[in-house]
Amino acid sequence: MSDDNDLSDELLALAGDSEDQPRRRKRSSSSQHKSSSKRRKQEAEDEYADDPESEEDEANPYPLEGKYADELDRQRLLEMPETEREDILSQRMEEMQRFQDKVNLDRMLKAQKGSPDTSSDPVARAAKRKHTSIGVTKEKSKGLEQLKEKRRAKQDNMSRRTRTSTDDSPVKRRSSSPESDSSDEEGQFRPGDESFDNLTPRQKKEEKEEPPTIDDFNAARLTREQLAKFCHVTWFQELIQGAYVRYLIGNDEQGASIYRVCEIVDLGADLVKPYDFEGQITDQVLELRHGKDTKLFSMERVSNSPFTDREVDRLIRICQADGLKPPTKSRLEKKSQRLQQLTSQRFTDSDITKMMERKAALKQQPSHAQLLQEKSRLNQARNLAISRRDTAEVAELDVKIAELEVLAVGVTRDQEEDQWAKVNERNRRLNLEQTKRAEASAAAKRKALMASRSSTPKTGTPGAKSEPKTGAKLSAPPDKVTPAAPQTTFDAMVQSVSIDIDF
Repeated sequence: MSDDNDLSDELLALAGDSEDQPRRRKRSSSSQHKSSSKRRKQEAEDEYADDPESEEDEANPYPLEGKYADELDRQRLLEMPETEREDILSQRMEEMQRFQDKVNLDRMLKAQKGSPDTSSDPVARAAKRKHTSIGVTKEKSKGLEQLKEKRRAKQDNMSRRTRTSTDDSPVKRRSSSPESDSSDEEGQFRPGDESFDNLTPRQKKEEKEEPPTIDDFNAARLTREQLAKFCHVTWFQELIQGAYVRYLIGNDEQGASIYRVCEIVDLGADLVKPYDFEGQITDQVLELRHGKDTKLFSMERVSNSPFTDREVDRLIRICQADGLKPPTKSRLEKKSQRLQQLTSQRFTDSDITKMMERKAALKQQPSHAQLLQEKSRLNQARNLAISRRDTAEVAELDVKIAELEVLAVGVTRDQEEDQWAKVNERNRRLNLEQTKRAEASAAAKRKALMASRSSTPKTGTPGAKSEPKTGAKLSAPPDKVTPAAPQTTFDAMVQSVSIDIDF
């Protein structure tokens, strides 16, 4: 009977049953069996302690933040170009993963070495027989099978992604390697584990679902054209929250553009100085997040192009390095559906009215011509103050002119203003030419009228003496006077015509 109790205790220990501890305590074995078990346990611990290849002897290649050997190594990497630095960090992450796998494997081997010899132990032979683990229900087994199916689907998806991708990213090579798959399986929660059972239903769902793909990120992406189209609508804030953008942060040493996958957290709390954005004026900025870094950015550097595999892989790697959970597939799909609903709906009369009011309010800002006119007025006032030697007014006007110059930095001449300026200049020239022609014509008419008046004799009163007017300008007599032709009588006209008349 004692042997049967011992056998039951060993079977329960192998099955990992923690709920039947009171029952096993009731079925206590003999003192001789306890002492033998203690001896075996002590021998296993001694063997584990004496193992020269223990995990304490393993040297961590990158003890600083899991990425750097020391402070000098980190400083050296930070001085490298970004692309080269990212490749080195990816290789080091692979090395750290292999190091962690080796440590875990050593632990398993040492645990097996510490177990008793099972070749002649009847308990071990009984454990090899097919049996049902105590405490594992059908629901847990079903959940485990579902998790395995999703894991296989994940591996197939990663394999397809590796075949179709044109970006030779070391992160993708690492993610599609068998070592990474095995490490992912070890790091995931399994149904039946105590840690998995303590999760909330939402967390369990996130652990079971597939990782997001690049198509999921692009489906939840907003372009620069979309931001410009909807930046004045009332539901613009709802549209952008939780969406992703491809943002230009600068250029590398070779002049190539560098983009980042950024999540839009919200609109900026404070409005900024109005700036030109896709042919219109706006005073809004975006609060963008990449990893754990959050900052305000204007919208004119948002790209219209889709994300690349390298950019998405970098975002996931940064989230993991910062201890953050990458975006889930379900959350990206939900945001994608909401984006489609908002961008496809028709504008109402209220939306159009508010958009026009918003644009009109922004256009009330001083234009480039108005700023130049105001600056010219201030300069004239300053010159007058200098002539009066009023130093106080000169200093006050200098401050106003400086403020006006700062304000004029963000105001540019738009195309419509340039066109109107050209039209005004053309009309001014036409008016000047017409005025000159009209004045010349009027002068010519006056000259001709004066000439005609001076050449016509005036009839005076008989017997009266004409007195010359002093100060009057007399016109010169004509150069040649043509005498009047003599009058011809009727008879002479008849004689001059030779006409034969037959009676």
